[in-house]
Amino acid sequence: MIYAGANVAQSAPAIATALKRISRCDLLLLQNETDMQENAARRAHDAGAQVIYSAAPFDVEAVRKVLPFVSVLMMNAVESGQLCAALETKLENLPVPGVVVTRGASGAEWIAPQTGERLMVPAFPVTPVDTTGAGDTFAGYFAAGLDEGMPVADALRLGAGAAALKITRPGTSRAIPSRPEVDRLLASG
Repeated sequence: MIYAGANVAQSAPAIATALKRISRCDLLLLQNETDMQENAARRAHDAGAQVIYSAAPFDVEAVRKVLPFVSVLMMNAVESGQLCAALETKLENLPVPGVVVTRGASGAEWIAPQTGERLMVPAFPVTPVDTTGAGDTFAGYFAAGLDEGMPVADALRLGAGAAALKITRPGTSRAIPSRPEVDRLLASG
């Protein structure tokens, strides 16, 4: 049983209050577990902020609504296949500046449809214990890397390192590694 609680109790006034100071220097990370994503994405986009949208849990209609306001669309490999089938297009033709596809043990892929740039960052080899929350961990660390001004490849590597450490531990939020732990992993190889 899942109780969505506050995730689906958003309101336009609450979003307006939360985003009243958002500007082009900011980044907004959204995912499909909340409602009012289109409203929040539009506000952030109109203010010039970067909008990263994690399409999990996947719902093609939610993605369709928010896509015009997205700077970076993040999905796993299954979700990306579902989206491309529903929109009858290829990843490189999506109308967004950047697409990140996480591919589990195969790593993560960056696609920039407007420029044709593609790059792949390998996953860190680990023995998984619990993969729950790996995508959220990746998304948060990737967004943090971009927010710090990292090049995309470095932000992808940061996300991959964090997700790798997370899956070596049982649990969800308590299993997310600290930044010093991730930095040590990145420094080791």
